[in-house]
Amino acid sequence: MERIVSISAVGSLREDLRPRDLVLPDQYFDRTKKSLEHTFFGKGLVAHVAFGEPTCPDLRKVIADVARKVIARQTEGKDRRVTDHGTYVNMEGPAFSTKAESSTYRKLGFDVIGMTSLARPSSAVRRRSATRPWPW
Repeated sequence: MERIVSISAVGSLREDLRPRDLVLPDQYFDRTKKSLEHTFFGKGLVAHVAFGEPTCPDLRKVIADVARKVIARQTEGKDRRVTDHGTYVNMEGPAFSTKAESSTYRKLGFDVIGMTSLARPSSAVRRRSATRPWPW
């Protein structure tokens, strides 16, 4: 296996991102509280993995180019847009964020919000196992 692609439904934090638009995040902001539970390390073993660039820019470009071509060939839904960057804020469910939280996330410049694309643990595991995942 060389690449992994993960798909997640999200909510938009921007007025210009509409339902059915495709956002390929290049950054993540982790608001979860249980990140230690999402790693295979423990019992005194510690590993640090760089996450300055959590997604693979080459794979993101390929996916964006293909998505744009597919949309262009469709008879319906041509108004869908593809954004090849953005920040995904990952929150802990099951409750949605409050209006105050969402307002703060918008002010911080985040683009989309969700509960299921926790980049850090899954990407860290994939990086340690030498695969090249999306995101990464």
